[in-house]
Amino acid sequence: MLSAGVMHFARPKFYESLIPESLGNARVWVYGSGAAELAAGGLLLNPRTSKLGAWAALLVLIGVFPANVKMALDVGAPKDVKSWGIWVRLPMQLPLIRWALRHTSKSEVSAASAVT
Repeated sequence: MLSAGVMHFARPKFYESLIPESLGNARVWVYGSGAAELAAGGLLLNPRTSKLGAWAALLVLIGVFPANVKMALDVGAPKDVKSWGIWVRLPMQLPLIRWALRHTSKSEVSAASAVT
């Protein structure tokens, strides 16, 4: 969560293309989702707030899933390494969502989880 959040601020233009025009200012959405990922990651680092962090991570993962679908649809049928990576990324998010959901009921989450 933390590394993904940092990337939203380090390379915002990349993420802006994922935001549907109907949502308005793409930069605001990119920074907002980056901040949400950083917050979730930070909460996961502290054993006292890790359960809340798992809930935050779950909401972030669900919230950004449509952008990942849009990215896959925009790239079209897989034809090279980059496009295959984009398409493979979609089902890979399901275990992350499952992980977050499972940890919403635990009192502690591994601090290493916040970094990924």
